[in-house]
Parts: sequence; C-alpha cells; structure tokens
Amino acid sequence: MSRPPPALQLKGIVKSFRPRRTLRQALHLSRPETIQVLKGVDLKVERGSVIGIMGPNGSGKSTLLRIVAGILQPESGTVGIMGRVPSTHRAQTSRLTGYLSSSERSFYWRLSVNENLRFFGRLHDLRGTDLRRRIDEVAESLEVRTVLHRRFADLSTGFRQRLSLARALLHDPELLVLDEPTRSLDAESSDGFRRTLSALAVRGRTVIMATHSLREAAQLCDRTFNIVQGKLVEIDTQTELETTEVRVELSVCPTARPPQGAVITGNELTCPLAMLAEVLGWVHARGITVSGLHIPEGVQS
Repeated sequence: MSRPPPALQLKGIVKSFRPRRTLRQALHLSRPETIQVLKGVDLKVERGSVIGIMGPNGSGKSTLLRIVAGILQPESGTVGIMGRVPSTHRAQTSRLTGYLSSSERSFYWRLSVNENLRFFGRLHDLRGTDLRRRIDEVAESLEVRTVLHRRFADLSTGFRQRLSLARALLHDPELLVLDEPTRSLDAESSDGFRRTLSALAVRGRTVIMATHSLREAAQLCDRTFNIVQGKLVEIDTQTELETTEVRVELSVCPTARPPQGAVITGNELTCPLAMLAEVLGWVHARGITVSGLHIPEGVQS
C-alpha cells in the first residue's frame, strides 16, 4: 500500500518584491531595486504536524504563508498540498486549506458574528443545514457561541482572533495556515488560543504557523524553522530558550539572592529566556517594579 503524500511540500520557492518608490526616486524616474525575500525554500510537512516559522519582521514569514495559502504566487518553485498543486487544482487545494491572517480587516464590522460566518461559509459553498451545522460546531469548539448575535465591532481583541480561527475552520480544512495568530493578544487570551491550537493538532489537523515567540513555538510545534537569508533553518526551540539571554531592568537593586541561573548587576538582572516567567514571579513577589525588558528581536517570549 502506497504511503499518502505529505500535507505540504515546498520545493525551491523563490519570491521577490520591488519596494515602493520614494519621492526622490519618483522625481528622478528611477525604480528601487528588487528585493528577493525567499531564495529557494524547501519544506516537507507530514500530516498531523505543527510547524513553526520564525524570523524578524521583513524576513518573509507572511510571504511564505501567503504562498502556501494560495494568496501569492511564487516566481519559481512548486507547492504541493496533500499531493495536489494549487496552480492546477485551485478549487481542491482551497477546500483543503484554512488561512488565518493577523489582520481583522476582512471582517464586516457592522455585521453580527453569525452574519459574518454565514457570508464566509457561502464563499466555501456551504449552504442551508450544512452551513448552520458548521457554524454551531465551530462556535461550540472555540467557545464563541455567546457572541454570535453581537456586532463584530463590539468584540474584544481575543474574541476577534478566535473568530478569525472560526472562519478558517468553517469548511473543515485539513491544513491550517496561521500568520501570527496570538499577536496583539494579552497573556490570558494567548494561553487560551494556544490550548485551542493544541486541541486541533491532537485531532489530526496539520498546522503551519508564523510566530515571534520562542516559548509559543516550544509549546506548540513539532518542528520550528527560522528564516535566515531567504531560506529555512531548523532550530531547537528548547536549546534556544535555555541559551538566549534576556535583560530585566529593575526599579531598585534587590537584596535577596535571585533564582539559580539569574545574575544581578546593580539594577539589572540577566537570565536565560526559559527562566523569564520564574524570574518575573520572583521580582513581583518582592514588590519590585520592572522598568525595562530587553529580549532579542525574533525570539519574544
């Protein structure tokens, strides 16, 4: 019996952009040079896996995910989704893929949650009883049933992000493409969203997600990749958590000994990123105010 194709396979993905012209360039009728963001990305994702994509702003995370979701076309290279190529099987790969953007602009803010979900469901050819059933199922699983009657504009950021996931799940896709799904969420909402994603992964969905958080990647992802000079480099998130150093600036110099592994120099405390939650708990327990927190770009906690 032949083995089923991977959930996602990328081969040699290349994508470039030409930045907008500045006023000086416009006056001189010159065009900015093309910037190659992705330079031959290869990736194979087995079914049921959760894959994390990291990197600083501008590294190409969103570009790569939009290519996977079929929103952008690569200049060269191929995309395979469950063995199908989007360029020749557009309808099929669209049904297999659910995309969540960190932007809320695609919702109709004056409409109710239920009206929004009905509209987006129809775009995926859901009608009548099937559409009502899917809205009920998704609303129940994501705990948004209580806000179905409310206007989207009146919801908190946490509920709006859950509804972005609800929209991505309406047509029951096998591959979820999530672009920084916990961005702008507070700590409690982020934790709840991560629990939801973990449950989806347990139920066999394949997830590829962009994130700025090493801790989030370590909690959720089976494999994590950094975009480095336009290509994917696999990283060990736990090792990164243990070796990445963060600095915590304090309002006063503590007199008590900090947790093992942390070092105090004057009003500044340094520790591995993996210890940050423990260190902040130790600081707050002593009534000390944190006046500054410095985490390397691309590895936020």
